Amino acid sequence: MKTNKLKKKLKVFHGLVNYGTQAGMLAKGLKEAGIEAFSVSWPDPSKRIIDFELLSGGSLLQKVKKHTINNILKIKWFFKYNVFHFYFGSSLMPNSLDLYFYRLFRKKVVMEYLGHDVDFCLGMNGLDYRNRRCDRMKKIKRIRSQAKWVDRQLVCSPYYYQFVDNSIILPLALDLNEYEYTPRVADNKSITIMHCPTNRTYKKSDLIEDAINKLIEEGYKINYKCITNVTHAKLKEEFISSDLIIDQLNPWYGTVTIEAMALGRPVICGYHNHLTFYDYGKFKDLPIINADIYNIYDVLKNVLENKYDLVEIGRKSREFVENVHDLKKLTKTLIDIYNTL
Repeated sequence: MKTNKLKKKLKVFHGLVNYGTQAGMLAKGLKEAGIEAFSVSWPDPSKRIIDFELLSGGSLLQKVKKHTINNILKIKWFFKYNVFHFYFGSSLMPNSLDLYFYRLFRKKVVMEYLGHDVDFCLGMNGLDYRNRRCDRMKKIKRIRSQAKWVDRQLVCSPYYYQFVDNSIILPLALDLNEYEYTPRVADNKSITIMHCPTNRTYKKSDLIEDAINKLIEEGYKINYKCITNVTHAKLKEEFISSDLIIDQLNPWYGTVTIEAMALGRPVICGYHNHLTFYDYGKFKDLPIINADIYNIYDVLKNVLENKYDLVEIGRKSREFVENVHDLKKLTKTLIDIYNTL
């Protein structure tokens, strides 16, 4: 009875970034659990699930009009909702200038970090993965400043946990009702490999393709496809028609890996093994085929020479996503977090 009363009190706003579809996904999970929730993001060419996209584009006059409408809507949302779940270090106003007012009006704020918004390591050479100058101290100051005004800080993986003191790991969520387990039985010596970089530099795409091209030159039968600039629905179709997915050669996996694993596809992706023991060993049975910038060729060659059981890895991958990334389970965790604010 007490839990139901708490649920009725919650009115949750998610936005304004829908990275990894988390704003739209978690808002959907909350609504299915009987909680009033609403997700907002800036226009998304990938057409991922979201309740409302902010207005943008057009002539100068149209832009001014849309900007005004957006700000009016933001004021409306500020007063309507009592819990604000923000993403990627941003909030309703630029530079998070509005964070003070939530506390003033006795509203609760959760900030969830999802990537290079907190990753200091990307800037260790002075540049980030987009070759832009990265100010590590600026990131640190922003995180510490936000910590003073938000009620809870979340991170989506063990890798980002190390950058945000006293944060909680909330794994990326996926609605498994939208991902049917459809394993493919393939001869590893003739295989369709898919790679879908949102940013080639960040995902180390050149190194991945160099390894693939070398193997093709050596006579291995590989049907390689690099998928970019497609809708989320089209991306899912490409997953289904592939035998093996290569995500990225970085310290941890992301949404691409999770979606592929949910369909029963084996995935090659980089991850730091020690991170699998974070969060009480929740990630210790990670079934991903681990690779880095130094051994991607050898890993791919071992796959092609049947040194990995791709069907079994695909089965374990679906099982892992059901245990760690299921939207229903993570929605319950999120409700518990909200009720402690």
